[in-house]
Amino acid sequence: MRNRRRVPRYLFGVAASLSYSIEPITLGVTLGNISFTGCAADEIGDLRVGQECQLGIEYRGAEIQAKAEVVWKDREGRAGLKFLRVDPENEKLLADLCSTLELQPVDSPPERAA
Repeated sequence: MRNRRRVPRYLFGVAASLSYSIEPITLGVTLGNISFTGCAADEIGDLRVGQECQLGIEYRGAEIQAKAEVVWKDREGRAGLKFLRVDPENEKLLADLCSTLELQPVDSPPERAA
């Protein structure tokens, strides 16, 4: 099967906030992976495919903000989010985050207690 991805994605496993709806509803979600163009999130609640939301990711004392759209959702509540709009300042932080994650080992052995 051919890989259709245009940009690499990186394992992330960090908490983020997801806001949506006319009445501000904010969910705590976990991002399983992230790329420069989107991410995968767990437990996104009532969000449906095609719905837009605002994602906030804490990073180095700042919060990366991105407007996103749900592009897929599975029965377990996991979803793929495509970034629709990221302002230039947040874009720099996102690029820094992705380049930092690129340098992290993917399969590091767990720490053992001495």
